[in-house]
Amino acid sequence: LGTAGTYTIIVVVHNTAVTDPVTGNDTLQHVVKVLPNDPVSLATPYADGFEAAEATEIRGSVMGVTPDGHWDFNSADDSGRLRTFVTERITIAGTRSVSMDQFMPMQAGSGNNLTGTFNLQAYDTGRHEIRMDFDYVLHGIPNRKEGNIVRARGADARPWRNLYTYNFNGYPGAVQTVRSLSLTDVVRQGGTNFGTSVQVAFGQNDTTLIAANNYGTGMTIDNFRMYLVENDAVLSEIVSPVANSCGLPGNVPLTVRVKNGVNYTLRNIMLAYT
Repeated sequence: LGTAGTYTIIVVVHNTAVTDPVTGNDTLQHVVKVLPNDPVSLATPYADGFEAAEATEIRGSVMGVTPDGHWDFNSADDSGRLRTFVTERITIAGTRSVSMDQFMPMQAGSGNNLTGTFNLQAYDTGRHEIRMDFDYVLHGIPNRKEGNIVRARGADARPWRNLYTYNFNGYPGAVQTVRSLSLTDVVRQGGTNFGTSVQVAFGQNDTTLIAANNYGTGMTIDNFRMYLVENDAVLSEIVSPVANSCGLPGNVPLTVRVKNGVNYTLRNIMLAYT
């Protein structure tokens, strides 16, 4: 089992002393997946729109649900479901998206997770700013808010840390775009560095299924991207003047707050206004 691939192991017991009256329970079969874990290069952005996946439906927890082996599906019960195609209206882009829901109503909620594992050992949180983007759709307002969150960690044995909470105020069925989430920050906050098993988990927790693009519950994910950022200065706030100011006594200074978006010193930052 030293090579990546899918292996079927069959074990058979045969009674040679006497005739076995029940042969139907003599054989066990188990499928083992050995997943690849090659280093991920971010010389160009890593992008996954799940287009290489077959149209499939998975019930229960399965590792390696996509051909590249990066993505696993976990569910808290046997009613959780993952699909790579539901209908064309559910798909966000292309011909494939990942949708998670319950295939039958469950009061306790599904507790579904789509978890990606990436070998980022070539990168260092002190020198590299790695960020991620994705698109998602909530097909209804979740009945349960807990568990509907994106988490990340620097290794598969480290505690999870919250990275993003879905927007519950958006219109059901509308595509919501998330940009520039810092994996570097969340890994550093966890007291570790990038390693061979950096993980990102998209949580989905609700009680019913996707009935239509904007009806039922469940969520769809697409257009995952992971990339390096350099020399990033963020204009994070206009401090003065405050919004909707009126009756000012005279000239008021323009004051802004600039955030350093990387883990090294930036110099000679230019600011302009009109």
